[in-house]
Amino acid sequence: MAIKEKLGDLAGLAATYNNIGLIHDARGDYAAALEWYQKSVQIQKQLGDQAGLATSYNNIGQTYYARGDYDQALAWLQKSIVLTEKLGGQVGLATSYNNVASIHYARGEYAAALSWYEKALVLQERLGLRHDIARTLYNLGRLYRDQGNLEQALDALTRSLNTFVAIGLTQEANAARSALADVTYNLGRLYVRQDRWLDGLRLLEESLAIRRQGDDLDALADVIYQIGFTRHLMGDAEQARIHYRDALRLYEHTANQRGIAACKARLGHLAVQTGMLDSAVRELEQAKQIYTELGDTQRIGDTEDVLRLANRIREREPA
Repeated sequence: MAIKEKLGDLAGLAATYNNIGLIHDARGDYAAALEWYQKSVQIQKQLGDQAGLATSYNNIGQTYYARGDYDQALAWLQKSIVLTEKLGGQVGLATSYNNVASIHYARGEYAAALSWYEKALVLQERLGLRHDIARTLYNLGRLYRDQGNLEQALDALTRSLNTFVAIGLTQEANAARSALADVTYNLGRLYVRQDRWLDGLRLLEESLAIRRQGDDLDALADVIYQIGFTRHLMGDAEQARIHYRDALRLYEHTANQRGIAACKARLGHLAVQTGMLDSAVRELEQAKQIYTELGDTQRIGDTEDVLRLANRIREREPA
């Protein structure tokens, strides 16, 4: 910067000011970042550098977005878009569209976010920007998930993950993989509730394969428990018991009391169905005790219903 100031290199100075702003932005020093961006803008206006202004406006918008000032962020990004559209900068437009979408997403304005993400994706696919395509698909997948459109989320996140893997972006691939595990888990549960047991089981097994690669033991236990529950509904008592026991061991390791209680309640229910009444009463009593400590009146009532059934059956059995 000092050399460029001596030389009177205004274009170079504008670029350097912008770069200094980027560094402050990356450090979270947003006020300083905005000051340097504005210094760059003043020179770019003096030079009539429309492309530089579009970039600076985009950066300013992103800084306001990082600060949580969404109105200012949108205002500056719209200024960037107007200039970039005039200049025909397709790559810059795709970036700005994606940024505008992210702001609407953060504000919970899902319809607007979806429209902007789709506009960005059209340009990115036309230009063959694989990294940007994968990132937009990832954002779309999360948006669909939050809207409850799990099948669309599954498609978008699968495409995003495959692209990230193909171009060797490990960190981004891991983020997409985690989101995909969440979607396959929830969609699998939905299919099970709809009595689509085989479809649900397939998705839960896919979620399990992903969760086994991570270190979130509670999430792993949740999937194993749901697979056990699905096997239970399908009448496969042995596999249901194995999965409940596996989930229980993980929940005990993480001291997840609600998970422990759920497994014991299901094991008790399963034991009633298979005639193992002493085991059923033991598991159900333990589940009831945990739910009582948690103050979960609904679960206490459900567990007591099964416990009464187990005791009635046991009382009728010959000594």
